[in-house]
Amino acid sequence: MKDRGVQRERTGLAWSRTSFLTVFVALLLLRLGLRRMSTADIAAGLVLSLLAAFMFMCGNDRLGWNRTTDLCAQTDRARQLTVTCAVALAATLHVLDLWRHGL
Repeated sequence: MKDRGVQRERTGLAWSRTSFLTVFVALLLLRLGLRRMSTADIAAGLVLSLLAAFMFMCGNDRLGWNRTTDLCAQTDRARQLTVTCAVALAATLHVLDLWRHGL
């Protein structure tokens, strides 16, 4: 049985939950970067912060709360590619910083 009425809402809520967790990880990276004075971790935290804002806007678009923006009117593949590239960039920056410090 298909439930087409709430699929859009479930997808929007999933984007919003994921953006909340991304903010949490971004704050942890920013705290770590400031504590160790690591520009790579600070950059990774900023990348994830921007990603969280993008995902939150996508969630709002799916829920229909913000119909005036066309930022998330792209295809799902483009959204997935954006999220994947941002996470990969943040992870690479963090791993490079760990490698530089010999951890």
